[in-house]
Amino acid sequence: MVHLLYSNVTVSESRYGSLEAKGEVTLNEEFVTDFGTAAEPSLVCVLKDADGKLVTGFSTYLSGTLTVGQPKAFDFDSFFEGADYETAEVYANIS
Repeated sequence: MVHLLYSNVTVSESRYGSLEAKGEVTLNEEFVTDFGTAAEPSLVCVLKDADGKLVTGFSTYLSGTLTVGQPKAFDFDSFFEGADYETAEVYANIS
C-alpha cells in the first residue's frame, strides 16, 4: 500500500461558481509501477453530509511525477456549482 500524506486541503467555491479543491500531496515511500515512477496519479475529492454519507465528488489527474518527501500542490475544479456538504476528503490513486 502506498502511503500518501495530504496537507493544507481546502474546498471552496471558485470564482466561476464551481467547487475548487486545493492542497498538497506527498509520497512518503518509493513506489514504482509497471510503467515507471509514480507519475500523474488521479485525485478525487469526496464530499459527505453530516452523517458521513456520500453527497458527490469530482476528480482530475495530477500533472507530473510525485517524488518521495516532496509535497506537490494540486488545484482542481468540479464541473458543477456548489453542493450541500459537511466534509471534504481528497484521495489519490497511483496505478
